[in-house]
Amino acid sequence: MVSNPISTVRSSGAIVSVSLSLGYDVHHSQVDSLLIKAAEKSGLKEPFVHILELGNDAITYRISGVLSDVKGLLTARSELSRAVLDTLHGNGVEIMPPSFMNQRQFDESERIIPRPTKQQSASTSQAAEEIVFDKAEQVEKFDKEKNDLLKHIQ
Repeated sequence: MVSNPISTVRSSGAIVSVSLSLGYDVHHSQVDSLLIKAAEKSGLKEPFVHILELGNDAITYRISGVLSDVKGLLTARSELSRAVLDTLHGNGVEIMPPSFMNQRQFDESERIIPRPTKQQSASTSQAAEEIVFDKAEQVEKFDKEKNDLLKHIQ
């Protein structure tokens, strides 16, 4: 299930995000790499994925990325959602609400654990904190420079 996109505006653009829940039958590293691809396909830069919740029926993920031109914010939200749907469906990943009742026949000894995948988790992407808190670092730098100048003037 896909929830409404969110965004955070910052000095060098906006952070655009969308959250969705997927079943435990899909390995998280596969989901990470597919969501990163979707964000890049939608035109976002520096994408990153967070696991928000390990629910009873599903895992909730958030994919986020930087939109340089904030004038395109409304379109970017829609494009990210569209790209997530296209990328996941195009790679055989089902997006079903937890209330969906699917009765598949399994052998009694079979376990529902995702198959190992060769795809790597999105750990190579830039840390989310570095992306989101760049402005705080700039303010801290300016405050230090201001204090140094005031000391020098005195």
